[in-house]
Amino acid sequence: MIRVTFVHHDCFVVELNETILVFDYIPKDALMDSEPPVYLHGKMPILPEDKKLFFFVSNGNKDAFSEEIFSYYGKRSDSHFILPKDMGFMTKTKARYGIHGLFNHRIHRVGLRQNYEIEGLTIYTLNPNTTGVAYLVEAEGITIYHAGDLNWTNWGVEQELYSHLSGSNYKRELKKLQNKHIDLAFISLDQRLGQAGAKLGFKYFLEHVPSDLVFPMKLFGHYDLIPYLKEDPEIIRLRDKVIDVDREGIVFEIPDDRRR
Repeated sequence: MIRVTFVHHDCFVVELNETILVFDYIPKDALMDSEPPVYLHGKMPILPEDKKLFFFVSNGNKDAFSEEIFSYYGKRSDSHFILPKDMGFMTKTKARYGIHGLFNHRIHRVGLRQNYEIEGLTIYTLNPNTTGVAYLVEAEGITIYHAGDLNWTNWGVEQELYSHLSGSNYKRELKKLQNKHIDLAFISLDQRLGQAGAKLGFKYFLEHVPSDLVFPMKLFGHYDLIPYLKEDPEIIRLRDKVIDVDREGIVFEIPDDRRR
């Protein structure tokens, strides 16, 4: 049995038999000063202390990273933190959380398009072509993909060149996944791109990457985008792969026979 909790935005918690993986945790008030403000309401589930704990940070932006992961969970001797190398730490942050002592043991910095073996996990990183990384993680025989900021960002005719370059990069990176079989994927369905733009990258992933269960993220509360996506005739045969994430804090318990 796998338990997946959607906290909010693009934060998901994946609980396996012996391992917990947390992707892009941020607190409720992290985006309050955005324009317009984004109100988050999810909260972290209770994390069993008898399982190894891994925090994955896709980039250093306020919608993907919070220092709270160090203050709340850094004291756990079995906790590990995976962060992109292009994220910097201010000296006061290091001092506040004792990061100098943790760096060699439990904070792991990762680069682009690299393979890593970290405490029993196999990790490969992809290039979002912005900042940070996307993660492909193998743990306990389960393959998990968290896209971070890797998306086909299509702003339409007003930024046609940027949209073209973004699409080219997206397709190039996803080619690296085409010979994989992904059990759980977390993919952007960003309502800021409009209905058509939001589903472009999501559709491409469904059509080109072998996967079982695909969770939409970065919906900004617009959960109605999911049925809109699933009604697209071009992916009707794949619609059962798409998970109906309809509220913050929702928990999915996935039996072994639901995958593959």
